[in-house]
Amino acid sequence: MLEALRELIFIMVGGLLIIALTILIMTLLTIFALVRSTKKAFRTTMNDTINPALNEFQATAQNIKGTSKFVSKKTISPIIQLLALLNGIGKGISFITNFGRKK
Repeated sequence: MLEALRELIFIMVGGLLIIALTILIMTLLTIFALVRSTKKAFRTTMNDTINPALNEFQATAQNIKGTSKFVSKKTISPIIQLLALLNGIGKGISFITNFGRKK
């Protein structure tokens, strides 16, 4: 009688372990599928949203770089040259007017 009960308990525990193992395997497969779909959604988001935004940002940065070079070349450089010329003329006039004077 006890042997039959023991065998019945072993069979029930074995059956429960098989059921638990099956549930564990199904859970792991579900998690794996969710990770794959999340990875695919992330790639889609990257390709559809983030990469075009980065490309636009790079194009804008290049435009700003070109504009700053243009402004520097066409506006700032002539002003610096003019100020350097005026400074040189002022130093020359100062040298000529103070040539014969003693300090």
